[in-house]
Amino acid sequence: MDEIRKHQIDLLEIGFKEAYIPKGFGNEKTDDRKLKDLLSKEEDSKRKIEYDLIRRHFNLIIQSDCVLVANHKKKSIGGYIGGNTFLEMGYAYILGKPIFILNPLPDLPYITEMEGMQPIILYGDLQKIKNYYHF
Repeated sequence: MDEIRKHQIDLLEIGFKEAYIPKGFGNEKTDDRKLKDLLSKEEDSKRKIEYDLIRRHFNLIIQSDCVLVANHKKKSIGGYIGGNTFLEMGYAYILGKPIFILNPLPDLPYITEMEGMQPIILYGDLQKIKNYYHF
């Protein structure tokens, strides 16, 4: 979450008026990622239902001009993109929103589907988003 919060600040600094980030527990003072890591799969599923997280994230995509996937290394996989993010990418794609990927796509079983969404790979350079929008 620290990296995602930093990306949010970076996007605001390069000229975006707003940059939404996922919120897991509805409390900005909570370190969502650390708490999530402590939960079992069943507890995490209950949390997603209780806070309606999937719908909340999809509603943010509707309100957004584009989606930035902050795909950092996770589970020993460089550029990891998990299930939730993959769903969000698909939803953004259906809505016709540009999808920016911070790092190259990971070699995962669903890489062809990700490539089919034609994301814009930034190779770690958020300035490329600014150049895309010409501001």
